[in-house]
Amino acid sequence: MRWEVKDEKSAVKSFWPKATLKVLGLTALLIVLLSVDYTGLAISRTLLETPFQLVFVAFADVVLLSYFVTSSRWTGWKEWGAVFAVFYGVNYVLTRWNPSTSEAYSPQGSHSA
Repeated sequence: MRWEVKDEKSAVKSFWPKATLKVLGLTALLIVLLSVDYTGLAISRTLLETPFQLVFVAFADVVLLSYFVTSSRWTGWKEWGAVFAVFYGVNYVLTRWNPSTSEAYSPQGSHSA
C-alpha cells in the first residue's frame, strides 16, 4: 500500500509543528548530554563559561544531522558511519574555529608559520 497525501497544504502544516518540537527536544537533550562532565560527574565548565556557544553547537548539530538523516538514501551501517562522520566533523569545526580571529584554535597557544 502506497502512502499518498491528499492535501499537500495540510500535510505541510502538520509537519512543521512536529518537526519543530522534535528539533527543540533533541537540542535540549543534546545540551544536557554536552553539559555534563562525565569524568567528575559534575556540570561542565563549558556550560558555565559559554552557555550560548553550547546551545548554538547543540542546535547546529541537531539541525544538520536531522537534515542529513531525513534526506539520506543510505541505510544501515553506511548511514550510521556517515552520521558519525558528520557529527564528529561538525563538532570539530565548531569547537576549533575562532570567529573573532578567523584562525583555527591552537591548544599550545602558538601558531606555526
